Amino acid sequence: MGPCLCGDICCPSCGPAQGYSKCPNCGRWDSEGPCDDPAACEAACKEIEEGEERDYLIGTLMGREAGNQGLEVWEMDDPDHLMEKWGNMENKELRDLVSKGGK
Repeated sequence: MGPCLCGDICCPSCGPAQGYSKCPNCGRWDSEGPCDDPAACEAACKEIEEGEERDYLIGTLMGREAGNQGLEVWEMDDPDHLMEKWGNMENKELRDLVSKGGK
């Protein structure tokens, strides 16, 4: 779906299409100036990105494990032990696991 074409640089649709971004932490648009607390927003944004990466990596591992069992992810009997194992790993460990194709 493309921009709504209203032209507002703070519109969630048109702003990014015009090259403007919004801080996912404080909600301030580039056109409104810098964040009130750039260090806090940078830390919060890094945490958001790491959480999204973690969700992606664990989803990839779940899909791979289900495929190895010939199942769909939602058909797996007990994914909890894997979720607990992967949930205790750092993102770097998860990335290594995904790249190596292991469990």
